[in-house]
Amino acid sequence: MTTLRREAIQIAESILIPAFSDNPQTQDAINYAKEQAEKVVDALIVLRGFSFLATDEEQGEYKPAFDEEKADISWAVHAGKKVTPKQLFKREEIDCFENEIEAEMKRLRLNWTAFDEKAKDIFRRFLRGLPDSQTLSAFVSWWLTDEWRAANPPWTLAVIMQRWLQAFPAQEARESVPQRRLVYVDGRATWVEA
Repeated sequence: MTTLRREAIQIAESILIPAFSDNPQTQDAINYAKEQAEKVVDALIVLRGFSFLATDEEQGEYKPAFDEEKADISWAVHAGKKVTPKQLFKREEIDCFENEIEAEMKRLRLNWTAFDEKAKDIFRRFLRGLPDSQTLSAFVSWWLTDEWRAANPPWTLAVIMQRWLQAFPAQEARESVPQRRLVYVDGRATWVEA
């Protein structure tokens, strides 16, 4: 490891000596540049990304910092920790959610695992943000009711998100428009919330 440190110091010196030295170069300027090169390399060693430059004695055991309660079960098992009921419940909830999505995609003749991870993450967030009455199974049932749509499944998850409101138009209209009725009070008509 000290060889890498020496090489890093030499590279820093090759950059700093011409920058700090006078023309012509004096021994004082060269020595100053060498001191600065060592300081730069030592400062880089402190950074986590450059810890490979440290000597074996300076380099300690790496311990990742993460919340074990929020981590996946495999991390806890790998670390030799006890798996908590909260982690088991969370894992079961995630598995059920994934299985539901996969089953509904099979109804549309789509392969859930074939979509890229970024698109799947966006789609998962989209589904979590929906009201409880707007489910994926209701959307798939709506899609399969039309003969043309049933023959042409959506080719991307973005198409599903774009067409989502078409499956629930009446419900959205009821939620967005306040229900009012006309009432006569003292001979004058006024609108009252229903």
